[in-house]
Amino acid sequence: MALNVTIYPGYNSIYKEYIKKNYGNIFFRNPGIFTLPSWLYSYGLFNAKIKFKGIQKISMVLSEFEDKVLMAPSKVLGAIIQYNCQMDFEALKSFNILKDQQLFVLSRMHEAVLQIADLYNWEKDGLIQVFQQTHEQIENDRIPDEFWDVRI
Repeated sequence: MALNVTIYPGYNSIYKEYIKKNYGNIFFRNPGIFTLPSWLYSYGLFNAKIKFKGIQKISMVLSEFEDKVLMAPSKVLGAIIQYNCQMDFEALKSFNILKDQQLFVLSRMHEAVLQIADLYNWEKDGLIQVFQQTHEQIENDRIPDEFWDVRI
């Protein structure tokens, strides 16, 4: 069973419109800042066949507010984990190159997945390998052709 990691703006975030504007659309090959790291990382997890003990999705809600961040991920609907993640949007916006922004988002997302892995006793080696592979693919503009046609 594959794990899908998705990113959403925090309800009260002042960066909500920034996230929506820069989200991108994989279906039109317009990856944006947030979509490519999320989908490519999920694609790597799918191909790695890592076991997630019944969890199918992590919904990461991004917020700049430390006090709005849940201390621990919460399980909703049995197979979905919601995790409110603090994101340093000013640091993200300081990068002028889309690729650097995508790598920043990927790193923050991966850190959060590792925190969740600790709580749910998931094997981390596969997660780290998928992160390294995804990082290399984005950094070197080597997105596999078949990725664009996969629906996770």
